Amino acid sequence: LSKTPREQSNIWLFTATMSPSVRKVADDFLRQPKMVQVNRTEMLSSTVEQAFYLTQEKNKPEVLCKIIDAADEFYGLIFCQTKALVVALTRYLTERGYKADCLHGDMSQAAREQIMNHFRAKRLRTLVCTDVAARGLDVKDISHVINFSIPRELDIYVHRIGRTARSGQSGIAISLVTPSHRHLLGKIERLTKSKIKEGEIPTRKALGLRKIGKILDKLKAQSTFPRAVELLDENWKLAIEGMTKEEIVGRFLAQIYPEVFADRAPPQMVREERQQDDGRPPRQGHGGDNRRPRHGGGGGFRGRHPAGNSRPHHARGDDHRPPRVEAARVEGAPVEKRSDDPEKRKQYGMKKFGSPKKHGHQQPNNQKAGGNYPPRKKP
Repeated sequence: LSKTPREQSNIWLFTATMSPSVRKVADDFLRQPKMVQVNRTEMLSSTVEQAFYLTQEKNKPEVLCKIIDAADEFYGLIFCQTKALVVALTRYLTERGYKADCLHGDMSQAAREQIMNHFRAKRLRTLVCTDVAARGLDVKDISHVINFSIPRELDIYVHRIGRTARSGQSGIAISLVTPSHRHLLGKIERLTKSKIKEGEIPTRKALGLRKIGKILDKLKAQSTFPRAVELLDENWKLAIEGMTKEEIVGRFLAQIYPEVFADRAPPQMVREERQQDDGRPPRQGHGGDNRRPRHGGGGGFRGRHPAGNSRPHHARGDDHRPPRVEAARVEGAPVEKRSDDPEKRKQYGMKKFGSPKKHGHQQPNNQKAGGNYPPRKKP
């Protein structure tokens, strides 16, 4: 833009969001630009129904499946924060038998177009995607938009749920919220001046009643059943002789919908381990991102003082100093002496415990270290 002749050209700037960096570009290259901002109350369609489900992070995949099963005709988008979460959730849904696929930033344009063609033709009923991959996504008749990970920015939330309830049609926007993120709902409600109601997670019994209710009309309209009756031999007649009508129907319903009536644990969603740019393993967080949780699971506090102090618990001079672990020594092997240089002693942390012994061993100060260390045996 800086090399474009200003006298012989007109510059137009189109953007879906107006961040400070984009506004700076507009101020630098546009002549007296006019800014048109849509009112916050008009950003949400009046035909969209907003709801949230309060659940724990580990239960989100199972709650999501219940929401999909409870819908009459689910045809929607599921938004996640990261690509790794998109891939893991898509694998989980396909293992559960749902027609699902995903969109993320690492996909080629050809793969993206193929998935979008299947989704528009409704050969795919569920599309899991990130916000970046879903930019410019225009699909009609989307019934549901689900925030698997609730966004922290209002604009992102509005862009997500704006993909349903278009052209006067109705739509449902659902957010899966953990207790620690519930405060974000109040912020969204105040800024959009809309109400997000809390939904009740469907039970297995409610889902079962809904599914067998749908098949009842098909059962009544069945006209080719006499052909099936002709195939029932003596083995079939002996098998159903001692069964009631309710038992026969129940056995067939349990065979048709095993996911509703079977007592088996659903598959677990496993996220792929991926390396960071610096080669370190990722820090496990919650909510779909890579943030470190406040308290690490599986063993104490991660780098924080148990009393709430921000100092690491392994800091020198802390009362909660962990026991020292010494390397194994071989009897008769020469012992490397440490330098008497004060700078090197300070570098190796020897200043606290005084000067080194004759053989270069440190004798911990029990009063300062806060532990009862036995005296070290000489080799």
